[in-house]
Amino acid sequence: MGRCMAAFRDYFMPPNLGGHKWRVRWEAVAKDHPELFDGEKRAPGQRLKANPFDDMITALNDEIVAVRAEASQHPIWATGASLHADLGDGSFLYEAPIELDRDSELPFPEGVGIKLQWRHALPVSAKLLSYDPLNSSIIFELERPLSAEQMRSPFQVCPDVEGLLKAVQARIVLLRDHEGSLVSRLLNPGVQPNEMSWKAAVLASGLDEPQLEAVKYCLGHDIAFLWGPPGTGKTHTLGRVMANLALGGQKVIAASISNVAVDQMALHLVKALDTSAEGRQLLNSGRVLRFGHPRLPEVFAEQRLFPNHQRIQQIRKELQQARRQHRETTERESSRRALLQKQINDLLSEMRRLMKEAIQNARVVITTAVQTCIETAFGETAFDCAVVDEASMMPIPYVLSVGMLARERFIVAGDFRQLAPIALARSSAAYEWLHRDAFALVGIGQGETQHSILRMLRLQRRMHCSICNLINTPFYGGELETATEDQKTEARNLPPLPGSPVVLVEVVQQDGSEVVQTESGSRLNKKTAEVTARLAVYYSDHGASSIGVITPYRAQVSNIKRMLRDSAVSDEKRRRIKIGTVHAFQGSEADVVIFDLVETRHHRIGRLYHGDTGNRLANVAISRARAKLVLVGDAQAFFAAPGAESVGALKGILAHHFPRFSKNIVPLKELASDFHLGAMLRQ
Repeated sequence: MGRCMAAFRDYFMPPNLGGHKWRVRWEAVAKDHPELFDGEKRAPGQRLKANPFDDMITALNDEIVAVRAEASQHPIWATGASLHADLGDGSFLYEAPIELDRDSELPFPEGVGIKLQWRHALPVSAKLLSYDPLNSSIIFELERPLSAEQMRSPFQVCPDVEGLLKAVQARIVLLRDHEGSLVSRLLNPGVQPNEMSWKAAVLASGLDEPQLEAVKYCLGHDIAFLWGPPGTGKTHTLGRVMANLALGGQKVIAASISNVAVDQMALHLVKALDTSAEGRQLLNSGRVLRFGHPRLPEVFAEQRLFPNHQRIQQIRKELQQARRQHRETTERESSRRALLQKQINDLLSEMRRLMKEAIQNARVVITTAVQTCIETAFGETAFDCAVVDEASMMPIPYVLSVGMLARERFIVAGDFRQLAPIALARSSAAYEWLHRDAFALVGIGQGETQHSILRMLRLQRRMHCSICNLINTPFYGGELETATEDQKTEARNLPPLPGSPVVLVEVVQQDGSEVVQTESGSRLNKKTAEVTARLAVYYSDHGASSIGVITPYRAQVSNIKRMLRDSAVSDEKRRRIKIGTVHAFQGSEADVVIFDLVETRHHRIGRLYHGDTGNRLANVAISRARAKLVLVGDAQAFFAAPGAESVGALKGILAHHFPRFSKNIVPLKELASDFHLGAMLRQ
């Protein structure tokens, strides 16, 4: 019974301390299994309540409670820290590996405050700058360096998200008081875009036909949704949209969910602006601002994105010195302490003035959605247009908070067939407003893709057409076309089945395949992990420039990583292999992708494969591969195992592309008999 509860813990609430009664999370059951309920279906865009603003505020309150409970019940531990960078301006960046033992991602966004808590010590305040899911590490910023003892000791990472969620609530209250605003129209069922005149020339170079159509649509309407399936150049298109808006005299705020995604937008914008003299003038005159904490080296190197940078760096240095002197001054020296505190306050005011000046002078500001909520200067600045990228991974109130900054145009981009927003609260309000995305808000989603507000990019250049065919019909209605260059897919000639881009390595019970449930509710399969690890080593040895190993379960990720650490593969070759959960690979791609299915037909199918969650997971895992996709596991599990009835699109993909006795299926015993792979598998 305990294992059953652990396997379905999202559907049950454990008893209170000293109690025995488990409670059912009916909202979670209804979300994943609507077929079990006889209630009336809501029409696309229909709301739960007459007042959506109060409902959103309730959802955000529920999330505050849920984050507190998660931090208490499942604390996140870092095993130590190392100095990532001393910026020389009073800021110290540290990197720390963290331990996430459950099948969930970091439950709070980049940009929030965190507390670092060592045992028997006062907590230290920091800011989370970056989360690297592939390496399970975070980078955070401190104003004072850590001691050697702190760096080598484990510490707990405690989120301080209440301030962020309260700031989002304040934005929603403000939006409620201005219901006639542009973004508030998204809350109206059946919202339709209004045409807008665009008299400036359109920068069209470097765009295919669907991309150019999308750019013109965004420029010519007040509300536009851009659907960017994998490999279709969504961020490239957004860069051209923003460049056209800026060159046409519009002031633009652009935001995304993570710093890496923001950096990608910035790079595509710079590339677009560099194609014209007017664009280069905007860059050279400090009219394009990357606000916040860049993570990609290419963005750090692009000095044109950081106006006032040198002056702000100098103020940071002076601020560090003043704070150190203030700490070292005794309370008996009250006059000196008062003067130092005034100096600190003046420096902070000057730094804020310079940041506000940079925001107000910029034609385009690119930052995270979190920054737009917590930095007051954004609310004090008038923007003509707002752009949100990766909106399909962003809770609705965050999207609305960015959108309410825009007066004339609001552009929402993402792929609602890929990963959904992450939220912890399980209330009905949370499912309505935090677990759904902005596409669903306007009625775009499962079975509803024809909308006047939506434009789809159709020409994909990432995947071999055989890989694209797996996802094209079930997720994109057969609308995708392939224009991938042959040299990008040369890795398809690697075994097994050289020349076949899609292969299933069948590992069944007779091969020793067995699913084991962990205490945290995750699961692993030692046999499929072994096959996956050895295949990854083989591909690294035989010239694949990038290998992605994807599996739904965190325990299996740890299992495969441990096997690779214990192998004799060199560090250089190991660096070519990236291993992680599906969430870790969102936005990534690789020449070869190995998808470890884990499941067997003799064990209940895990909840991550159920319903819409499973559909999105399968789509992301498959579409990361450029040239070779190797599935490892028992395909028949998704038809014969208990719980298989809850599996959605993946079942159809396997049935269509890997029927029994298919030439694309390689039993493990045949794989082991191959001359090249056999020796590897018999090691």
